[in-house]
Amino acid sequence: MIGTGRPDFWSPDVGRLAPRPRPLFGCTAPDADSGLVEDSPVVEDSPVDSDTDSVPGANVTYAYEEFFTGAAIVDGVVTVGDQSVTTDADGAAEFTVPADEVSVFTLEATDYPTTIAHDYIGGLEYQHEKLIPAESTLGLLAQQLEIALDPAKGILLVQVSSNDPNVSAGLDPLDGATITIDGDSDAMLVADTAATFGISAGNVTVADSQSYVIFVNVPPGAVAITTDLPDGHACTMGSSTVDLTADTFTTVGLFCPAQ
Repeated sequence: MIGTGRPDFWSPDVGRLAPRPRPLFGCTAPDADSGLVEDSPVVEDSPVDSDTDSVPGANVTYAYEEFFTGAAIVDGVVTVGDQSVTTDADGAAEFTVPADEVSVFTLEATDYPTTIAHDYIGGLEYQHEKLIPAESTLGLLAQQLEIALDPAKGILLVQVSSNDPNVSAGLDPLDGATITIDGDSDAMLVADTAATFGISAGNVTVADSQSYVIFVNVPPGAVAITTDLPDGHACTMGSSTVDLTADTFTTVGLFCPAQ
């Protein structure tokens, strides 16, 4: 999850609810000048071909960290297209991918769920933190929220942002957006900094919070994403359809600037 406040979370270290200042899952931009973005909506995923000469390349650096502790995810293997990179001591991995397309980044790491990020990459240089929940963290969170995770299904996080990532950096929230999928799910959770765990039940993005909805226990297969946005906004970059795999944590970002 990608919250921005300081919600209370169950701490495995102290065995009680403890304040945690970090965002929940997903992607954050480390500085306002990096020109960086995350996931997006509307076009089908474009295959990544690192040998393509006709499409300008964009440099991408992701630093993978555990969302609760901030510990670097070391020796994880990240694959995008025909590139495969092992995260270093800082959890970082660098890539060059086609610009102005959706690339699919898959992380495999010990003690973490397979994480699949559908990221729209503009023509800028990207340096993002990827905050990924460990399996133990997901288990504790599910316990606190009284949700049983089904390994035969997947978790899907969809985030909408109000900015154009080719014009301004970051992930600007877009409150009042309704996010739905055409498949079933056992729970829908929306980022909500006013809630105890930083999330509450629902699928309409909340003011003063990052704008994402999590769908828990979604059956595998093609999933179509639909958004009902505030007047004047339209999702113009990213993936409106994703192929969800069982027992994975999948993220999709939709960029929906004012038109």
